[in-house]
Amino acid sequence: IGSILIQKKKHKPIDFIAAFAMCIGLIFFTLADSRISPKFSSYGVIIILLALVFDAVIGNVQELAMKKHKAPNSEVVFYSYGIGFFYLFVMMLLTGHFQSGFNHALKVNFCSCLYKFIHFFPQISIQLKFTAMDSF
Repeated sequence: IGSILIQKKKHKPIDFIAAFAMCIGLIFFTLADSRISPKFSSYGVIIILLALVFDAVIGNVQELAMKKHKAPNSEVVFYSYGIGFFYLFVMMLLTGHFQSGFNHALKVNFCSCLYKFIHFFPQISIQLKFTAMDSF
């Protein structure tokens, strides 16, 4: 839906079937989690859904910016992550979560190593996605 609204793209029926299947999978996952986990929170479901929506929007906006301004994928990723980092950093400072997270990372060195490891692989996948988009 985001690419239809943002980029005015036309999609095949198989694309809609795939999106519908993902929605059904998310519904089943949520229902199973609410029955299994004693600490189920609808707030978490809302946050996950918002993350999925914003992820879809940013992907379409990035693709549109690349096509419109002939920007290389590394530049688009740099600005997207840079702006996102700035917003998250300011919000964490304002809420006080940055200091508590930083103190925890100092106590547990494994946490910082895991953080670097987890964030290294998505960066590679984003670069591959944009390189594939450039080829088409």
